Amino acid sequence: MEQVPWHAVLMPIVATALWFVARQIPDGARVWRLLPVLGGLNLASVLVANHFGRLETARIAPLISDDALIALEAHSQAGENALAYALIVWGASMAVMYFARRSARAATWAPWAFVGLSLLVAIPILRLAHSGSELIYEHGLWEVGRH
Repeated sequence: MEQVPWHAVLMPIVATALWFVARQIPDGARVWRLLPVLGGLNLASVLVANHFGRLETARIAPLISDDALIALEAHSQAGENALAYALIVWGASMAVMYFARRSARAATWAPWAFVGLSLLVAIPILRLAHSGSELIYEHGLWEVGRH
């Protein structure tokens, strides 16, 4: 059973919720200050995952088959890419906060642009999670990791 990386799909959901909240309160542009904080938390979670992923890779690489090692290296590269995607989402969240506070017109389109971008970024993150599941269930890294 695969686990969904909720941080990948959380940002578009939160941005949509914030957009609805921002429309309901008088100074709705202030709501967008939360988005970079959440983007920063997302970035931090990817940094931590990359760190521990590197440690585990170094630990189990000598113990696994060549096929599993190739899959592990591909997964590690996808993890590095996830860091770039998290940086993009964090930068976009900063841009939304900036533009939403500058004009009412931008406050309507910037959040939706962010939702679209974060949905696009969620796709490779979901693929990363899928490749991690394949490592565990198809290549048997669950057994290797336990020892």
